[in-house]
Order: sequence, then structure tokens, then C-alpha cells
Amino acid sequence: MNDKEGIKWLLQKLYDKGVRYIVFDSVLGIYFGVDKPLIKYGDRYDYGGVNRYGVGLIADLLPDFNEPNYLDIGKWLGVVDWSKVAVDTPIKVQRGNGVVVNRHFATFDNGNVCYYQDGRTSWSNVGTKIVPARKAILAGGDDEK
Repeated sequence: MNDKEGIKWLLQKLYDKGVRYIVFDSVLGIYFGVDKPLIKYGDRYDYGGVNRYGVGLIADLLPDFNEPNYLDIGKWLGVVDWSKVAVDTPIKVQRGNGVVVNRHFATFDNGNVCYYQDGRTSWSNVGTKIVPARKAILAGGDDEK
């Protein structure tokens, strides 16, 4: 396993345990894993209602933050919150035969991604199809993760 694969493995394990973000508290000088975004007031974070976990021992293994003051683990891993994806967003769908096709997002329902048939959009819609979310990704570049 190389370093990049190791980092991905580590972040996936943290994500699976509910850690969504890693922040550095500049006042305490400690790295924390948290389950939801914090509100920052100057140099202090408000930890009210936030589960936090010390991750200082692994801080040197973490990738650079991908946001101004924290690491968004889901974003780094490429986890998609399908409930926030806009209608007509280009996606790639893996069909039952393993073939990947370009389609446009319609909606997210009960763990399934709904997309417009035949590469159409909401403007030219003739119907939708569904796949489990694990069989769909956002179209676009994959920065070698």
C-alpha cells in the first residue's frame, strides 16, 4: 500500500465511524475529528452539540486541508450527497452489464439515484430510470484519488 492508498484507507475508516471533518484548533493546538461543521469565532471554534475525537497522533498522516480551516473528509473521498445535487447535473451510471453511460441527474429517492433516459435532460425528458447510489458518480475529472 502506498501513502496515497493509506491516507484514503484511514480517511474512509474515520468517515465510516462518523467523522466528517478534521479541524485544527489554533488556541488549543490540537487536531479534532468532528461529526458536523463547527462555527468559528475568531480563533475559537464553538463545539456546542458537536461530537469530537482527538486525532492529534495521526495529524502528520493527514492530507492538506481542502477548505480554509478544515479537511472535509467526504469531499476528499469523493462521497456525493445526492440530496444536494442539482437537476440535470451530468453523471455517469454503471448499468447492470457493467457498461458506464453518461446521463443527467433527476432526483435522489430512498438510496437510489434517478436519471433521465437516453441521455436526455429535464427539458427533453421521456422518463427516468434508477440505480443504487453506489452505481452512480458525478461526471467530471477524478484527481487521481
